[in-house]
Amino acid sequence: MKEMNMNAVRMSHYPPDAQFLDLCDELGLYVLDELGGWQKSYDSEVGHKLVEETVVRDVNHPSILFWDNGNEGGWNRELDDDFALWDPQQRHVLHPWENFRGVNTAHYRTYSAAQKMCATNVIYMPTEFMHGLFDGGAGAGLEDYWTMMRASKVLGGGFIWAFLDEGLKRPDTGEIDVVTNSAPDGIVGPHREKEASFFTVKELWSPLVVTNKALPENFDGKLTVENRYSFTDANQCDFTWELRKFRRPSESAAGFKIVSHGKATVPSITPANCGVIALNLPKDFATADALALRVSDSAGRELWTWVWPLTNADNFRKAVNASAKILPSSTETTDAIEASVGKLRVQFSKQNGQLISVKRGAQKFSLANGPRPAAGSATLTSLEKIRDGADLILTANYTGDMKQVTWRVRGNGWIQCDYTYSATGPKEFAGVVFDYPETQVKHKKWLGNGPYRVWQNRRPGGTLNVWENDYNNTITGHRGWLYPEFKGCFSDVRWLQLETTEGLITAVPEKPETFVQVLTPEFPSKKVQGKAAVPLPESGLAFLDIIPPIGSKFHGADESGPQGMLTQAWGEYHGSISFYFGALPNP
Repeated sequence: MKEMNMNAVRMSHYPPDAQFLDLCDELGLYVLDELGGWQKSYDSEVGHKLVEETVVRDVNHPSILFWDNGNEGGWNRELDDDFALWDPQQRHVLHPWENFRGVNTAHYRTYSAAQKMCATNVIYMPTEFMHGLFDGGAGAGLEDYWTMMRASKVLGGGFIWAFLDEGLKRPDTGEIDVVTNSAPDGIVGPHREKEASFFTVKELWSPLVVTNKALPENFDGKLTVENRYSFTDANQCDFTWELRKFRRPSESAAGFKIVSHGKATVPSITPANCGVIALNLPKDFATADALALRVSDSAGRELWTWVWPLTNADNFRKAVNASAKILPSSTETTDAIEASVGKLRVQFSKQNGQLISVKRGAQKFSLANGPRPAAGSATLTSLEKIRDGADLILTANYTGDMKQVTWRVRGNGWIQCDYTYSATGPKEFAGVVFDYPETQVKHKKWLGNGPYRVWQNRRPGGTLNVWENDYNNTITGHRGWLYPEFKGCFSDVRWLQLETTEGLITAVPEKPETFVQVLTPEFPSKKVQGKAAVPLPESGLAFLDIIPPIGSKFHGADESGPQGMLTQAWGEYHGSISFYFGALPNP
């Protein structure tokens, strides 16, 4: 839990193992020690004995801040004063889910209801919130809640439900069974597999925060740090920077190379204050692809690592615009236009202007039926073919939601697709999609925020790097248990490669703001999904300007704060994607 930057744990719904409390003392974790009783209380005869046994056993643990008398209606009020009989410190007693003795622990309030609670003079400390069913809740919506709660004068903290998926291995099938939606509430899996929300929580709850979201053009190596610790000065922690060069799409490896590294100069920044640190970068730092800053506590544990792209991060785009070696040619049939460049053959439909097929020598690639609008209609009105220097250009005009698509077949073997579509009003998603058979996808590698997928209300938690993973069909908290999930929407993608049974497909979005959807993720049945249902377009590859938020077990995404509201589309959207099919030529 410390790895996730959490500083408190609730013992729900039973007293913990004594060794666990020893570890909490050692690590400095705050503890809510809880008397059993889940929605139904113990009777008084048994309850008096259990309070005595619990408090006498645990009373000398300094990690314990509160005693919990039951949970969610399981409060035997005759026991409230028993805790003080055995606790010389007279620690506060809570009723989880109730406003009791000056602490409001209400569970699972909507964002608007939590706002009202934060505006009172009663301490607000939900002992359950952000319910993490499947891939919903936990980190999804947390940024809105935590920003609002931190601004309140009555914030006492909050406890995400829950830490882990409590699945059990079935003796008959060997599979992990989470009993529909009774157990898959965790931020980690049954074997402590880390889900995406783990890293979202870690970033949002980092006790030291660099407030610079982007680096200014005249960046001088100075950054602003906010200290959210309760007792620790920022200069008691280590700030180390790295200048990084990312692996290129033509390289087989992922990750980055370290060009240079060093330590920052950190003045005294006391808790609840901000200050400026100096990185002491070399003069030629801008020749790197990215700047990274890792902040570690006094024990060497990473709090978070921030990565900012530098101008050179997009140098790989030179390959897209490399000078042409061969002039394209074209032929036509009744149904299609085929463009040829060396061994490359690309077919476009005369009926809808979409991609039909791609061949490079003996390799055939099945990316097809796009770009088409992720939602809406497109009716072809005209199709025009012209030559522009070393490029062959095919322009398709439409009525409906798609307005225009321009294909540019370059003499250097790249294919550029420019598109314009319209969308207005609240949208779950908006963009363009292509088909590709899922059965032929083996692996993906990309430069972008990762390695986990994102939702509109769960953007934090990723770092900019060259990531890769093999195909999996994990359904978060339900089956598969291989993380990160292969399928879904990914942010800040500079380039992406799919390794398929047919060969490599490289896609380079012109704007890193474009979300790239890889295949279509599966979800549990609607019957067990609660309100953590997410609509996405059926696709092999999609390039989206708008992606959906995700809800939780009890609340739809629209009840979880501003980021959970559907995005308002504003009119015409323009995008550009460059594709290369097959192994990339050496730079």
